[in-house]
This record gives sequence, C-alpha cells and structure tokens, in this order.
Amino acid sequence: MKKIIHGTIWILLLTSSVMAKRAAPKDVLPIVTDNAVYTAPHVKLPQFSMRNPGFVEARHPETKKLLWRIQIYNIKYDPALEQDVQDVFIKTMSLDKKNNSLLISDERSRTYALDLTTKAVTREVSDAQTEMRRGLCYIKGETKPFTGREISYTSGLKPISTRGMKVVTTYLEGKEQDVVFHAPWGNVRPRK
Repeated sequence: MKKIIHGTIWILLLTSSVMAKRAAPKDVLPIVTDNAVYTAPHVKLPQFSMRNPGFVEARHPETKKLLWRIQIYNIKYDPALEQDVQDVFIKTMSLDKKNNSLLISDERSRTYALDLTTKAVTREVSDAQTEMRRGLCYIKGETKPFTGREISYTSGLKPISTRGMKVVTTYLEGKEQDVVFHAPWGNVRPRK
C-alpha cells in the first residue's frame, strides 16, 4: 500500500512540474540619466492582446511621465503553443555614452543597439554568428538576409583592449553598406 501511495505522489509531482509555466523573468535594472530613466518592463501593455515583451521605455526622471516606448524586437507567436513558453524577455540593458545608445540583449543572447537620438534599433552580431550565402549575409540558422551591424575584432582581443582593432560592418537586407575600422590610433574608413 505504501508503494502505491508513494508512486501516486511521485507521478503527481512529475506531472505538475511538466505542466508548470515558465518562471517570471528577472527585472532589468533601470538606467538613470539626467534626461530620462530607461526601463524594460515585463508587463502586458493594454494596447496588445498578448504580453509581447521586448519594449524599452523612457520616462522623465522627476515626473515619471512616459516620454516614449519603443519595441526592440517582435515575437511571432505560434497559436498552437502556450504563449508563456514562447516569450523572450529583455535580459540586460546598458548605456553606451560614446555612441549615445542603449545596448540591449534578450534571453536568446541576441544583441540590439537603440540609438537614443534617432530611436533607430539595430541588431548587432559577432562575425562568428554570420555566414555568406549567394552574396548575401545571413545569421546562421535564419532565413531572412541580415540587417544590422556585424562586429569583429581582428586581433581576437576584447573590445576594452587598446591594442585590438574592431571592425564594424553594416548590412541592409544582407548587402554590405559600410565598413568602419576602430583602431587605437583613430577611426579609419577603407578606401573605395
């Protein structure tokens, strides 16, 4: 009898853990500047039928009035699956003062740059994440040509190193638009 009771309890515990929804995402620390407080709220917005994470908000530092809200990325939900297991939340956010932008990464380790002047969102990848197919640049495993910035370090050093050279290549629909070399001795554009 004890074995039957223990077996039943064990099966109930296993079943309940399989049916459990995903854990709530960790809050992203707000970035406070003189001009705004930048946050990545993980709540359902009233204008959307689904939770639709991936937004960054800017609020006035004193009045807390909403200045703007921008969607960094969009999630295509499969209606046959539960929504909460498809959600991808913003995981980290940092301020890039030099380029006046926010660097944002999501739970799938994708990186985006939000230009605070133009409010344009650009996807950033490392050169190891891309591949060329029929003359166009793609992110490995994706079917649409890449639009965004590819960042590579020619010496293999970290970006904080003053000895390494960083190469930033901009792509639009898979086609190279611009290449900028960031070197310790200054920015250099290749001659065309």
